Amino acid sequence: MPLSHPHTQTHITTSTQATSPMRNLAFVLGLALVAACHGCPEGWVEVEGTCFNLEMSHALDWTSARTHCQDQGGELATIKTATGLRMVYEYIKTYALEGSFWVGGSDERVEGDWLWVNDESRVSMGTPFWALHNSIFGYQNEPSGGSDENCLALDESRMYFFNDEDCDKLYHPICMQ
Repeated sequence: MPLSHPHTQTHITTSTQATSPMRNLAFVLGLALVAACHGCPEGWVEVEGTCFNLEMSHALDWTSARTHCQDQGGELATIKTATGLRMVYEYIKTYALEGSFWVGGSDERVEGDWLWVNDESRVSMGTPFWALHNSIFGYQNEPSGGSDENCLALDESRMYFFNDEDCDKLYHPICMQ
């Protein structure tokens, strides 16, 4: 049975296609049971116990992306663990999604004090979360944009590591519930 991302035509073929109909049925029932257990709405995926939606049909500025997520009963995503970041990265790569994505971090209130907007906890700094940039002092971790870049993105050009960006750029929102 092919699995596909709800917003693309990309398909991943599982090895169950070459097996018996009974095994296929067991696989489908297993997927349905997993979906029922974590309770994510259709079009959302579970990552570390949280439902995420990588919205490919919209490219929005950060504020509009946050409003879009709130309109769906969620918030821009919070990614607090290296495992969670890796799982989101693998999802993007598996389904060949393109573009950069907004997540729910900002330092708009106080420059350099990065907070997650859903709970006002601090965004982890440094490796393994933030991208590297090359400066006259060699490679350093982002953020580096000063007061011109106050919103947090998973930047396609930076292999989907965290990057501070101008909040007016148009990226796809990652929502969470």
